This record gives sequence, structure tokens and C-alpha cells, in this order.
Amino acid sequence: MTDEDRQRTMDFILEQQAQFSVNVQKLEEIQKQAELERKADAVRIGRVEESIITLTRIAQGFDERLDNQQEQITDVKQAVVMLAKIVGEGRNGQS
Repeated sequence: MTDEDRQRTMDFILEQQAQFSVNVQKLEEIQKQAELERKADAVRIGRVEESIITLTRIAQGFDERLDNQQEQITDVKQAVVMLAKIVGEGRNGQS
């Protein structure tokens, strides 16, 4: 192998090593960006979880109010039926 061949081989190796270093640097940058995005996603997921919990509590509150209103409607219906019976029997509220 001549000195010129050795020099070409060394130049090739140095060029490949330089390219390898550039590629590693790019990968490190991509990894850093992915980590930043992962952290941002974790924050967003946390907010979504909080929102779901809040919406669930609101829905439970609506369910409870609806149950109470249905109970009140049932009580009013029973009172109306009683009044209707009293009027229908001709007592007009007298025992």
C-alpha cells in the first residue's frame, strides 16, 4: 500500500467518523425534542384527567338533582291524586 493509498484510507475513515458524529448529534437533538414533547404531553394528559374528573363530578351532581326533582314530582303527583279523590268524593276537603 502506498502512502497515497494510506492517506486516502485515513481521509475516508476521518470523513466517515465526522459523518457519524454529525448523525449522533442529530439523533441527540431528536431525542431532546422527543423528551420535551413527552413532557408537554404528560402535562396535557394531566389536564385532560382533571377535566374528566370535574365533568364526572358535575354529571353526578346533575344525577342527584334529577333524582331529587323526580322525588318532588312524585310527591306533587301523590298530593294531586289525593286532592282529586277528595274532590271526587264530594267532601271538598272535609273529613
